[in-house]
Amino acid sequence: MSDQLWLTIRNALHDANDNIKAGTSIDRGKSCFWTRSIKKELCSAGRKSSFYTCASEVDGCAHNGEWLYDVSWVSYGKNGFQEDPEKRSFEKVVLAVESEWAVSKSAALDDFEKLLQTRADMRLMIFEIKSKDYFDKRLKFLRKKIISCIPEELEQYRFAGFYEDSAKGLEFC
Repeated sequence: MSDQLWLTIRNALHDANDNIKAGTSIDRGKSCFWTRSIKKELCSAGRKSSFYTCASEVDGCAHNGEWLYDVSWVSYGKNGFQEDPEKRSFEKVVLAVESEWAVSKSAALDDFEKLLQTRADMRLMIFEIKSKDYFDKRLKFLRKKIISCIPEELEQYRFAGFYEDSAKGLEFC
């Protein structure tokens, strides 16, 4: 199941990049526009996959506002999310997403450490890149942090780097 979900996520990220490219030149320069576009596509994909989605500032695309992470996909068992707490049956966080557009390692690590501590099945870190080489170096840096903390969980992480020039697309692994 997770391979199919990673494909769904990758497709949502490509859709978000298309939205970013289609934005005005003013919008493309704003990290909040990028973040909103990415969150909307991820929440839409999560809903289509029957998950309860949480993210802020996505104009009704999510079921609820931000909860713990920039984007969360949550499974609430066979009856789904219930307003009545007596009927609600939390199962698990399926996806936890963090994004950081600042280029400093420190800023990226601050958000990435949230993913290191989560028990989510799948974890996605999103950041801006200037080149493929930059992406590879950031990936190496973050993977070292995973291995030093929880080496057996490396396969649960994916990384997306959105190029500063959105026409170049994105890197995903």
